[in-house]
Amino acid sequence: PDLGGPSPIVPGRHRDPEVFVARASALVQRYGPHLKERYQTMVLDLPPEVTGELLRNLEQALLGSDVALCRWAGTRHSMQVHGWRAAAGVVGGLIGADGGAVHRGLAGRQVPLSGGRRVRPDRSAKLIRGDEVLAPVEGEDRLMVVEVAPNMESCRVSNDPSFRRPLGSWPISALRVAKAVHRTLQETASQFVFEATNPAQAVGLAAALQQSLMPFVNLGLVSGPPGKATPDVSGGLDLNPSHPNLYADVQATLRPWSRRLDLKVSLKPNGQPELEES
Repeated sequence: PDLGGPSPIVPGRHRDPEVFVARASALVQRYGPHLKERYQTMVLDLPPEVTGELLRNLEQALLGSDVALCRWAGTRHSMQVHGWRAAAGVVGGLIGADGGAVHRGLAGRQVPLSGGRRVRPDRSAKLIRGDEVLAPVEGEDRLMVVEVAPNMESCRVSNDPSFRRPLGSWPISALRVAKAVHRTLQETASQFVFEATNPAQAVGLAAALQQSLMPFVNLGLVSGPPGKATPDVSGGLDLNPSHPNLYADVQATLRPWSRRLDLKVSLKPNGQPELEES
């Protein structure tokens, strides 16, 4: 939340948008490539001062990363009360409160807000307060928008897009499920690294991977290819004398997002499992 410097809690104070964009771009370029291998996603707060060309430059720097930009939306008065907070902090708190329960998506979720900054309304504001409308959010379709409720006691995550390619196809909620599936397959396959390379173990690997995916199936998060209720998992072995290995092919669909997962799990003797996306 304080990537671009401390939050300006005093009205009229702002962070330097150019400093924020430079720091955020450098952060993602350094750590972004490691998010996939660590089964992680990143949410960054987007200060309201970052607009126009600066926003487009930042989006270009994030393109292809498992990252989301979080920005507030609300009326002028609600933004004065709550807009100084970190929207990414609210989203991060929501994820943390779930305790790793990836089946609870983010879009549409309500989050309570504690008392915000006390703002003294002027007389004209009292006349138009009831007719205030939400201010437009630049690049809304590419940002995780956190909308303050009219009573200013809660907010709602209206959408949760990430910058993974193809742009607009991978919400953060879908990424969290995909990463949880990858991690489960990796941990299950690691139990076979010291097993013999033979047909029985190939069948055992496929059966274990199939079973490990059932909690996701029961939660309605994962199904098989179109027309099938459960993922397709097939095992095999490569008897190359120099590099014998077990492998398994997994075909599944992330149901709420209609995203297809095609994975290959490869195991070489005494080596860590390798996951390849096709």
